[in-house]
Amino acid sequence: VERVPQTTPPVLVHDSPQGRAFGAQEPYVTRGADAVSVHLPVTVRGDRMGVLTAALPPGSDLVPLLPELRQVCEALGHEILVAERDTDLYDLARRATRLTLAAEMQWQLLPGRSCVRPEFALGAHLEPAYAIFGDNYDWSASADHLTLTVTNGMGEGIEAALLTNLALNALRNARRAGLGLADQAALADQAVYAQYRGEAFVSVLLLRFDLATGEVEAVDAGSPRLWRLRDRSVEPVSFEAQLP
Repeated sequence: VERVPQTTPPVLVHDSPQGRAFGAQEPYVTRGADAVSVHLPVTVRGDRMGVLTAALPPGSDLVPLLPELRQVCEALGHEILVAERDTDLYDLARRATRLTLAAEMQWQLLPGRSCVRPEFALGAHLEPAYAIFGDNYDWSASADHLTLTVTNGMGEGIEAALLTNLALNALRNARRAGLGLADQAALADQAVYAQYRGEAFVSVLLLRFDLATGEVEAVDAGSPRLWRLRDRSVEPVSFEAQLP
């Protein structure tokens, strides 16, 4: 398959009006002889869904229109989230080429691309996007805590994707049962060992943030690395080395 079905040529993020609106998350206006185009970001809880372009008559007063257009974008974003459960159209629109099967499996595991709340802002991406193997991430926020997970299943292709799928769902199962961070890791470890008997492993970094105090509980099981950016200074955060 050389071309993804039901898609149009991609719009550049770095050199287009739509890209400016998407990157800055602010309306961007272009004026032509026949119309005024307003490009507005479509975002739901920090997850950037795309850009809506509204063509208006020349000379339009944008000041009273922008609040209404923002409301349209907000409603559109929620509609897209609901519609994605029943159609592949929006997934296809995001793709420039076909995913490998392993990448398809990994992308379906993701919680989203970003999430914003008053206490935090999250953003994540998988690279190379179209041919990933065992790499994945997950997050879950409650009223009091934010849990982050970075996983890397050993190997390549389908085997790595299946391994990560098992580990990630074991972690989610333990988290949703109300278990603590260490017990989540222990349950995932048992699930992986029961299936693979020590012949395969998953490297995991588990973080649980207290949203009120900023304190972090961490479980480092394997090779993932943590770097902290603060005041334009980047430094590694070291943990006591543990087995996967």
